[in-house]
Amino acid sequence: MNQNKRQWHEQRQQCPSNHSALLFPSDASSSTGAELLSQSDRDTILNLITQINVLLPFLRDLSAEERKSMLGMGNKNRIFAGKVLEVIQQKSDFLPRSFDTEKFQQDLATFDRLLTILMALNQLRDLVDATTIAIDLHVLSKQIRKRISLKKRMLRKHIRF
Repeated sequence: MNQNKRQWHEQRQQCPSNHSALLFPSDASSSTGAELLSQSDRDTILNLITQINVLLPFLRDLSAEERKSMLGMGNKNRIFAGKVLEVIQQKSDFLPRSFDTEKFQQDLATFDRLLTILMALNQLRDLVDATTIAIDLHVLSKQIRKRISLKKRMLRKHIRF
């Protein structure tokens, strides 16, 4: 992380979460004038996302109809599935021969690992989303202030806008 990014990150960590204390890349004092997110950093992040997709080739999309028709694996269902696995591991003679206990255990483990990844990605997405909105509002407010300032100057000179 370059000096500008480090400084901005430190300031962001110290700031309470309110609109008046929002810091933006253009607000960070920088002797180099470096961007907070360079094109190179952006490209690196997109390449990492591509690598993540390669590591998860089994991911799939669901249509709205498929989502509605499927039961979700909420906390209660996950707890139930874990208990079922415990019972199966203790006594599996009541199951049909076609039931693959090892595959069931692998599916639950994959679900748990994906859930951890999902939570981390949701946190990251929320941060990116909030920062994008905040920067957009910051840029808009700068444009509005500039326009008001220009209007005031023109009015002082008795020039109509």
